[in-house]
Amino acid sequence: MPAKSPSPVRTVTLPDGTVEMHFVVRVPPREMISSTMVFERDVQSATAKIGLALMEYGLAAFDTEGEILHGGGPRLTSKGQQSETYQTSFGALTIARPVYQPPSGGKTYVPLEDCARIIGLSTPLFASSIAAKYSESGGRAVQRDLREHHAREVSLTFIQALAAETAKVAMEREDRWTYTPVTPPEQAAVIALGYDGTCAQTCEEGWKQVMVGTMTLYDSGGEPLETLHLANAPEDGKATFLSRMDREVAALKTRYPDALSVGVSDGAADLCAELGRHCGQLILDFWHAAGYIVSASPAMTAATGPYGGLTAAQWIDKVLHRLKTEQGGAAKLLSGP
Repeated sequence: MPAKSPSPVRTVTLPDGTVEMHFVVRVPPREMISSTMVFERDVQSATAKIGLALMEYGLAAFDTEGEILHGGGPRLTSKGQQSETYQTSFGALTIARPVYQPPSGGKTYVPLEDCARIIGLSTPLFASSIAAKYSESGGRAVQRDLREHHAREVSLTFIQALAAETAKVAMEREDRWTYTPVTPPEQAAVIALGYDGTCAQTCEEGWKQVMVGTMTLYDSGGEPLETLHLANAPEDGKATFLSRMDREVAALKTRYPDALSVGVSDGAADLCAELGRHCGQLILDFWHAAGYIVSASPAMTAATGPYGGLTAAQWIDKVLHRLKTEQGGAAKLLSGP
């Protein structure tokens, strides 16, 4: 079976400065391999340990050698080497690194964690992986996935804390970010903006509005090309969401200056006002339009109505089909039978 602790048996520095690290992994004779599952897990373990050795080498590039640090603040002196365990994509890695503190005391500073972009005692790639998995499923599902498919035993509290820390880092920088669409400028004929909101009850704060938005690009034939999504936590407030949307819409209009901008909403006055600042055309979404049509059906199909020969259900079916499938269907319906 693979060796328990693969380590570089030879390290060679080449003329261009790159380093070759040679590892040895012992495997059993083929006739002694009786289970593919067991052998594959052994291979996974061996390659993970090689990965840890490489990570230890790579992380050293972001550390100091304990020298005094001079920066914009007070001079920092090293308190010596202190060990810490960091979670990586290959496993937990315990390394000793210098820890610094100002002469007057106070908060310590670890250059390795700052320069290597360590997030919550995790390397950036592992933190990104956890955050992505956690956003799609619960913490226990992430824990099970790591155990069963990556041979990683990680506590639930660590997963939850790491996901929260990653989200915090993202939100701190979000106001400087914009989405970058992949659609070439010449392909986008329409920018469709969709705003919506609902109320959610939050602890100790009562009911607050949760906002969501979409930005969809269409070609000249009406086919969707891609959609960008934006949402806002209720505690951030509606104004924050609208400010973020303003920034994203401005970036889209810069990239697609010739595209027609249209706004889609449920018809709420505040949303129409916001969309009207960006769009030359406003559209009532089909779901809410259908609700108004259902409400109007008794009057439209009454004996004195323009469609007195139809039942309410027949008229609704006819009108919704026309509204959804016919070019200019809404204008035709408004003009009468």
